Amino acid sequence: MTPLQQKRLVWLIMIPVALLLVMGGIQLISVLYGVSQRARVLDSALNLIEPRLAAPGRLEWLEDDTGLPRALEQFTREKITNDYLLANEELTFSLLTGDSSGLGTYFQEGALFDVLQSSRNPGRHKYLSWNHKLTLHFYAPDGATVGFTDRHYYAQGTLETNDLTNARIGVRELDVIATLDDGNWRIHHWRNVTDTPLSYPPHVFPELNERVNNIRGINYIARSAPFDALWPNLDLAEIDTDFARIQTLGFNTVRFFIPYPAPEGLELLPGVLDSAQTHGLKVIPTLLDTYTRYQLEDLPEILTYLDALTPALTHEAVLLIDVKNEADRDFKSAGLNRTRTVLGFLLNYVRAATTKPVTVGLITPDPVLVDSMDVVSLHHYEGIPELQNALAYALEFAKPVILEEFGFHSWERKLPDPHSDAEQAFYYQQVLGSTAGQAGWLAWTLYDLVEGDMPGGREVERHLGVLTADGKDKPVTRVLAGEHVSAPGGVDRVLKYRYFALVGVLSIAFMLVVAYAFWRFFLRQRT
Repeated sequence: MTPLQQKRLVWLIMIPVALLLVMGGIQLISVLYGVSQRARVLDSALNLIEPRLAAPGRLEWLEDDTGLPRALEQFTREKITNDYLLANEELTFSLLTGDSSGLGTYFQEGALFDVLQSSRNPGRHKYLSWNHKLTLHFYAPDGATVGFTDRHYYAQGTLETNDLTNARIGVRELDVIATLDDGNWRIHHWRNVTDTPLSYPPHVFPELNERVNNIRGINYIARSAPFDALWPNLDLAEIDTDFARIQTLGFNTVRFFIPYPAPEGLELLPGVLDSAQTHGLKVIPTLLDTYTRYQLEDLPEILTYLDALTPALTHEAVLLIDVKNEADRDFKSAGLNRTRTVLGFLLNYVRAATTKPVTVGLITPDPVLVDSMDVVSLHHYEGIPELQNALAYALEFAKPVILEEFGFHSWERKLPDPHSDAEQAFYYQQVLGSTAGQAGWLAWTLYDLVEGDMPGGREVERHLGVLTADGKDKPVTRVLAGEHVSAPGGVDRVLKYRYFALVGVLSIAFMLVVAYAFWRFFLRQRT
């Protein structure tokens, strides 16, 4: 065989082998991709299920009916609780993934037919339920059959439309019959007794407009532990001292933030509220701080968080509850309709649970969310004409209005916009004049800050206090005391514009140096 023939033979062998390897590689990649996709769907489903099961209080037994044929033993009750929660978990998983293979483990007969019908459209539905409250109506003498009513919340929506405009959040009541089969309690029959959208009767808050208009408040950031550091490092003695100072300055209301999920140290919240009441201060707690997702599957955990806070939020010192801070910042990332749907539900939920008026902190009032709010809020850090326009818009909703945040920094070295203490005082005077008789207000904030990280690295946040970092009065406190101040001028104007002059001089000097360097360069080239 010639060398040319040998080379051709090698190629004839290598080409089929290479094709087989390529085909095998493609098949392997396809298998791995399918496995990863199934794992991703499973992971999504488990992420949906886990919060519902992990948080406490998702299933509660109410008082059993009287005259039962047999009393339900505690160990049997615990077994029914576990198996019933697993059944709801499997239903949630089936609706999300379309995998109904596990339903037969927990459902039999008519109930199995119902849940199989519900999961006919694979992977299309988000469904979750929580706060199951069971009432036992029957327990058979042989200990193998129970009948109970299950009243619970549920949320349902389709994955194709992520804006949640089609979402249903409701209350469902089921009559359930379960039997003991092979050591497990299986649901044999269930029937919808009621299924209604979750709604709450409107609350009437007497003299709310007057109470809101009289708010002269401050947003509280602790100088020793600002922003996220507050609750893990909360010092009740410091809080009490600061609240006393707030009262002395003439404020009557304090607003502070409660992060989500609940941080370490939150058990001290009742002490904070007691301190406020001792000093004659009302409180506006702002909830769900740092939360931005607005997903249906987060509702069980959010409601657990809210339920844990409810006893404190009913405190006499609480004037108003802000459910979320600056939610309009999330409209783009989370979706406008999705944000409105979730917040609209939470506003009603908090109002019903606490019997307190509610709002959502917004930079600009949102007409849809306002329908679910008792008080319209707005935040403003711009000029006075813009503030007057914003107030006029907020007042169009015919509800009490609160300027929940406003402020003016006094950082003399802030380029290109330095401000003096006198400018800060004059700005406050203009704001208080613009809101008089129309809206309550809360200034930002008590102290200039030295310690801690600033949100988004905004160092200007360190210079917004009405007091210096060491607790001394700034000129703005005279305005808070009712003293009139004149528009800043003279030295203050020099202070404001000298930096622009300095920048201009340095720029001209730099251009002259560059021009001189070029001139010297060309001069040497010519010689």
